[in-house]
Amino acid sequence: MNGQNKIKIHKIAFFCWSALILVLTSIPRFTVSSENILGIDKLAHFLLYFVLGYLYIHSFNIDNHRHQIRDLLLFAVFLPLIDEVHQIPIPGRFFSWWDVLADISGLLAVILILKLHKTES
Repeated sequence: MNGQNKIKIHKIAFFCWSALILVLTSIPRFTVSSENILGIDKLAHFLLYFVLGYLYIHSFNIDNHRHQIRDLLLFAVFLPLIDEVHQIPIPGRFFSWWDVLADISGLLAVILILKLHKTES
């Protein structure tokens, strides 16, 4: 498989993963969940956004490494906030700064790995 086909597959995966996150966070929750700082919910947030960041990096193959990191940092700041705000009117959902932090941490982990990988190359 050539490089262009890989990028196309990663783009499709990126947009499908983004849609999955939107669908999952749009489903009303009828049970009251506790706002645990650490737990399976925060791990899920971290992993969902880690995969999203990974797919983003491989979908939009930007030649300039600094632009890649800058774009992912902007992504890391705005997307988790938008995701949490969109949940406010959904029954059983609420805005959580801990969820935002877990989401951002997943994206920042991708940036850290990217930086470490680029320094080794």
